[in-house]
Amino acid sequence: VFSIIIGVIGCYILAFLVGDLCNVITNLSPVKNDFRLTIDSLNDYLDTHQMPEEMRRKLREYMILSETVFRENYYRGLLARLSPGLRSVVANHNLSRLVKKLPFFQYTIRHTFPIVASRTRVVVLPPPELDQYQLTTPNPFRDEVKDATNDGRLVYPLGGGVVDRTTDRPRRRKRFRRGLVTRVGGDLKTFDVRYDDTGEIEFDVDIDRVSIPEPADAEAERVDLRAQRRLHAMLRERDQFVVTIAKLLETQLFMPRDTIVSADLTLNTTMFAVHSGKCLVFGRNAPDVLCSVELKYLDDVVGDDICMLTVGSKQPVPRHYTAIVAALTQVHSLSGEHFADVVQSGSFPVFAAHIRISGCWQHLKRGLIRKARRLRFHLPDDDPMLLGGPQHTPRILTTTPPPGI
Repeated sequence: VFSIIIGVIGCYILAFLVGDLCNVITNLSPVKNDFRLTIDSLNDYLDTHQMPEEMRRKLREYMILSETVFRENYYRGLLARLSPGLRSVVANHNLSRLVKKLPFFQYTIRHTFPIVASRTRVVVLPPPELDQYQLTTPNPFRDEVKDATNDGRLVYPLGGGVVDRTTDRPRRRKRFRRGLVTRVGGDLKTFDVRYDDTGEIEFDVDIDRVSIPEPADAEAERVDLRAQRRLHAMLRERDQFVVTIAKLLETQLFMPRDTIVSADLTLNTTMFAVHSGKCLVFGRNAPDVLCSVELKYLDDVVGDDICMLTVGSKQPVPRHYTAIVAALTQVHSLSGEHFADVVQSGSFPVFAAHIRISGCWQHLKRGLIRKARRLRFHLPDDDPMLLGGPQHTPRILTTTPPPGI
């Protein structure tokens, strides 16, 4: 009897251990569990509506391939529980590189950033290491140490201070050096500078050491305070704009041969930035669709004409080009409505001004291309093709790529 009781107790303990182990293994990936539940729900939907086998295969294939998008959306809901500051930090870390490559962002930076490679002359402060009172090793910014004085002191070529040979204690003395910017870093916070006095190039000079001199000033110690304030204000606005746009991006997946944009049918309400895969754009830059074919891949953009929503009537208009997916493509989409709200909020005056300029040019480009097509196909001004309607659309304007692409 005692053996039976011990055996029963052992079975209970083993059952609890096995159950707990299964529970731990099952909950190792909550996202995976939710994804499997979604697949089960899809299978139930297909059975309920008695979908044909071919459609079942396509829907299941898309759902399985979209697991990455499912994870991104799941984590997006998780990050929504964080504080606004932390959400901004995460968005900047994940998507700032993509935002900085958007056409309207590049256009703004190119026309407003006051420091341009091979054109801007700057004055540079000495490295902060030269202003410390404990300097026992050679400074990493210098080329060599020179005996340049008669009283036994060492002078560093990059010129921020003079170090006593006996005490290794620098005498603080600010000294600027003039130079020409030869390269601007991708983050706009580091520069390569060629100095006028020696011709040497210092790499990765921090922006805190760089000042913009007054154009008519012969002394390097005087700087253009207005240009300096404009520089730092631009950097602050740029960082905030990057975070704001990054928080608006959403992830989507397109299958091969899906149509992202259909000419004269799709409105300019969404922009797509390619994260992976490839797509083809037809007729964006020329009246003849087949003479204007672009391949978009990593970090390229389809639909930057959402800038037109910030000028004129500010109403969506039909796009004049077609975009078709050539391979399985994951994109980050930006809603034109949200984008227009950000631009019109007044928080980013520099970016808003240049985005509107870009929108005006895009309106002009679209109007010229549509006018050229109307003349080529002898269409009246009120033809549905020019108004966005589906009727009487020439076949050449909706041409799909050849099979196999």
